[in-house]
Amino acid sequence: MTATAQEPGATIDHIDVTSGTTTKTITGASGIVSFNVSELSAAIVSSATAPAQAWTVSVANATVGLTAHTITATAVDSFGARGSDSITVNTGGTATVSLNLSDTTGVAGFQMTINYDQTALEVVSVSAGEAATGLTIVANIQTAGVIRVAGGGTQEFDTSKTEILVIVFKAVGAAGTTVVDIDDTAVAPTPLQFGDTTGAPITPAPTAVDGTVTIQ
Repeated sequence: MTATAQEPGATIDHIDVTSGTTTKTITGASGIVSFNVSELSAAIVSSATAPAQAWTVSVANATVGLTAHTITATAVDSFGARGSDSITVNTGGTATVSLNLSDTTGVAGFQMTINYDQTALEVVSVSAGEAATGLTIVANIQTAGVIRVAGGGTQEFDTSKTEILVIVFKAVGAAGTTVVDIDDTAVAPTPLQFGDTTGAPITPAPTAVDGTVTIQ
């Protein structure tokens, strides 16, 4: 924060900076203040309905909360004159998005590319899901907007569980929606495919159902 006195002969005595109910004071005409704002956490609202077909991978739908905060700075000069200015900032929560498989029979490994809108979402973490007992997950999230994932193990997934991958997203930008897309095209950096315990590809190839993340 920086303030400049307008009256001839005046200097800035201090600047009061307020966010919510918290006010911090800077002595003099400039300085730095920081505020801690708790992030909203958002549970999964619903899951995309996968067709009744084996090897269908679906992305769960989720919602991320954005909370607007107004920060106001009030400068007071040596004569007691005051001047204020405000800005509004958004703080984002996180959304947990899972990838679900409709039939885990025979599946011991997989690899896929997941695309998302990097102007709306930022990846916090990628980890093995509930069904991935004994599975090692390797995720490359170096490229904004793209997640390349591979997983492999020595045993098949538990057929009673279908969550193969969990991604935690953080909201950036403004309210709106963005699709989390399983890239099943031939030009995907990592192709969508599944293998058995011997590493042999499983056929038929899995189909994909994308999900939508809503930012409020």
